[in-house]
Amino acid sequence: MQRPTIAHTHVGHTMTAWPDTPGQAGLLDTAEREATTAAQAAEAAASANDLATIQARVRDMRHAIDPTLHPVGPGAGYGLRRALDGAVTHVRFAMESGDASANLRAGGPEFIAMGEAVLTDVGIMAGLSDAVLAARATGEARALAQELAQMAEAVRAGDDADHDGQIGVSEAGLRQMRQSLENTLAQENPPYTTVERRWLFNLIRLPSGDWGWKDPAGGGAVGAYNTD
Repeated sequence: MQRPTIAHTHVGHTMTAWPDTPGQAGLLDTAEREATTAAQAAEAAASANDLATIQARVRDMRHAIDPTLHPVGPGAGYGLRRALDGAVTHVRFAMESGDASANLRAGGPEFIAMGEAVLTDVGIMAGLSDAVLAARATGEARALAQELAQMAEAVRAGDDADHDGQIGVSEAGLRQMRQSLENTLAQENPPYTTVERRWLFNLIRLPSGDWGWKDPAGGGAVGAYNTD
């Protein structure tokens, strides 16, 4: 089988598989899974009627967005923030690869800008969750949890905050990120096809900064490409 491009291999890390995610899912898939769990936990917190339950559900949300904030919970154990940062990073690697198409270089920045905006929102959610856990009154905690629930749903699915009938880059969530990247990939020539795991899991960065694949026979890297 013909070897994929370095650029498409990095895209595959975002869209198809990555070695250290739960089930070796793609980074974007993992982010979506964690975002759904976070949104469900935040909604449960917003609907609760007592301080202890609100704070318990917010801890669940914290686990889903970043397990370093709370080590146990209903999330996958990887974290929305880590998965999303990885997805953005690998699309950036793809764009910077010497074999990236003009189409990918043109379309990738939208995905990256959306991802960076969502990462900012996830950071705000972490800060709001700190305030919920510090609250001593049920009403205060519930009001903050309701704000968290709105943000968590916007991170998952976007939010037309300015009510102009469109979800722009700064309003996008993971749903719009996926659509943006899929739209870009649909225009690839030669076409983008799902990259096999033997290529996805053996791509390495060489000391020179080039990318190449590990030689299964142990003879070093093969098929190196310059990133310029």
